[in-house]
Amino acid sequence: MNDSGDVRRQGGLYRTEHAMAWLMAVVSIVLGIVGALEAFDMISIGDSNLATSVTAEPRNDANIFADGALILVPALIAGLLALMFHRSEHHELGGDMGRASGNEPTIGSGLAVEDDLFKGEHAAAYLTAAVTIVLAIVGVLTGFRVFDDKHTFYDGLTWLALSGGGSILANTLHSVGHHLPSRAPRYITTPDTGVDLSRGVGSGRPRQGMSPR
Repeated sequence: MNDSGDVRRQGGLYRTEHAMAWLMAVVSIVLGIVGALEAFDMISIGDSNLATSVTAEPRNDANIFADGALILVPALIAGLLALMFHRSEHHELGGDMGRASGNEPTIGSGLAVEDDLFKGEHAAAYLTAAVTIVLAIVGVLTGFRVFDDKHTFYDGLTWLALSGGGSILANTLHSVGHHLPSRAPRYITTPDTGVDLSRGVGSGRPRQGMSPR
C-alpha cells in the first residue's frame, strides 16, 4: 500500500508529464507548419547546402526541400516525445491509496527488483528525452550552417537521425507499466435481495454488464 506522500508525488509526475505532452504536441504542430512552408518555398528560415561550400548554393528544388526537411524531421521527433509523455498511465490516480499502479517493494525480493527497474527506466527515459531535444537542436543548427559554413544538409541530418533514434528509445524506456505489481480485480457488490441476476443484481456478485474497477 502506498503512503500519502507517494500518492502526491505520483500525482505531480502525472500532471507534469501530461503538460509536457501538450507542449511537445504544440511544438510538433508549429514545426510541421513551418517546415511545410519552408519546403514549399513560401518562407525562408535558412539555407542549407547539399555540398561542402563556404557560400550558399543557388536555390533549387533539392535545396528548398532540404531546408524544409531540417524542420519537418524535428516536428516528427517532437511528436514522438509527445507520445512518450502522454503515456503516463503508470502514474494514474485510483486504487487503494489513490493509485491503481503503486509500485513499492513489499514482500519478497522480486517486487523490489521490479521497483528498481521501474525507477531506473523512468529516469533513463527522462534523460534520453533531454538528450533527444539537444540533438535535434544541434541537427537543425548544423544543417543550416550556423556553426560552420562548410557544414552540409547531410551533417545536420546525421544529428537529426540520432535524435530520432533517441525519441524512440525514450518511448521504449518510458513504457514501465509492466514493472508494476498486479492487483486482483475488485467488483461493486450488492446485498442479496433475492432479485433475479438477469435484472442486474446478484448475491455478492458483480452487477451484470459491469466490469472491474
